[in-house]
Amino acid sequence: MKPLYSALALSMLAFTACVDDESYDDWSAPQHNANIAEDQLTGVSFSAKEVEAINFKSFTENDTVVTIFTHSVAVDAKADSVKTTAYKVILGNSAEELDAPDGKIPVEVLQAAIEADYGKAPVQRDLAATVVAYTYFTTGSVARSTANITIKATLTAPEIEEAYYYCGALNGWSTTDKTYKFTRADESISVYDDPIFTCTIPAYFEEDKETGESVRTDNWFKIAPESAYNLENFWDGKLLGSTVDGDENLEISLVNEGANAIKRPATDEALSYKITLNMMEYTMTIEPISYTEWIYVPGNGQGWKPDSAPALHSPKNDGHYTGYAIIDGEFKFTKERNWNGGEYNGDSFTTYAEGFENSKPGEGGNIKCTAAAGIYWLDVNVAEGVLNATLISSFGLIGPATPGGWDSDTDMEYDEATNTYTWTGDLGAGEFKFRANDGWDINLGGSLDDLSQNGSNIAIAEAGNYTIVLTPLITTEGGKMTATVTKN
Repeated sequence: MKPLYSALALSMLAFTACVDDESYDDWSAPQHNANIAEDQLTGVSFSAKEVEAINFKSFTENDTVVTIFTHSVAVDAKADSVKTTAYKVILGNSAEELDAPDGKIPVEVLQAAIEADYGKAPVQRDLAATVVAYTYFTTGSVARSTANITIKATLTAPEIEEAYYYCGALNGWSTTDKTYKFTRADESISVYDDPIFTCTIPAYFEEDKETGESVRTDNWFKIAPESAYNLENFWDGKLLGSTVDGDENLEISLVNEGANAIKRPATDEALSYKITLNMMEYTMTIEPISYTEWIYVPGNGQGWKPDSAPALHSPKNDGHYTGYAIIDGEFKFTKERNWNGGEYNGDSFTTYAEGFENSKPGEGGNIKCTAAAGIYWLDVNVAEGVLNATLISSFGLIGPATPGGWDSDTDMEYDEATNTYTWTGDLGAGEFKFRANDGWDINLGGSLDDLSQNGSNIAIAEAGNYTIVLTPLITTEGGKMTATVTKN
């Protein structure tokens, strides 16, 4: 048998208790005794053995503990003073010693350790662990020894797909018309580490066949996992829904067997809904939203005409709008292209950009700009009562296709009659973007017929002389920020 003192160099330390060994329980920090006789300890041999792979699917609600190792302590005649042995375990990357009587620990403790090191995916994991044995002697001494094991375990988690889609009245129960896809905050990480999917959908309106008017209608829908959505007929897949047909609750437990359609009734008057799926819990929450997708900026700068006023967009229908508008003195925001659908005025904001103020506090008056008139980039958060504004002093081209490359802007000319920016000159083959005020805070890119803030670079395939016209204001229903690039 291996002498204890050679084993000490690897894993065993000798300790002694300061209290009666009947009450001693300070296993994590036993005290050293320099007077332990060598012939008392050399007969102790400790071993731990890992168990077969553990599958959490086999557990029932009554299974509160799980065996993660078996163990033994052998004692020869020279070590007959051994009284008892207690076991602890160190799991994964933790440094904490956990109680493990008879090699057992709580199921929830093992689950938490695996999730901490690997996440929640239901695949087999190899979790490194260290078994710690405290051997107690009748003399009051304690010996600590360790053994390394690997715990093979597979967590139980619901199947979570990479994507989910709304299917219902809004898109005619079709996968080919109006796609409403749920997204995650960080799609680069596992769906088991971030199982939260969100999508904002508008309220549903149908045309009245007799009057031709658009009428608010009940919005029925189900949720299609990607596997079903990609089928030729998504009804052949397993859709998610409620156990109750026409469930109108804002918090719903989802099922994929016998799933019934969910309903948002026309009577709730919300303009849109933020739907959140927690696919680890298989739950859905629905948040009715009263914000419109667009607001409009009538004012001195354009003749106080909502039907032709510049539009600001809120892609998430969350009350946060951005876009360009002509500001010259006073203005308001309307929720529709008329004066009947409601407005945001001076009392709607508590925080203003420098040079902007509430003209008549407490009276619902206009918003007043005391700064220079011109085209402004507006960043308006009506949900938080914040209005930010940046005067556009210039728009320019920048990028390797332009004369200044990435180093300097090639300025465009502003046409006040059309509210456009124009430039004519030579471009090389390459890329460019539109940039305001010689800085990157405000820049446009992406598709020429649908430009966006921070959009991708725009490609010029062939060198030549070009005329470029930028139209940043949106003044028509369903309009976009656009540009044209014409080779002369």
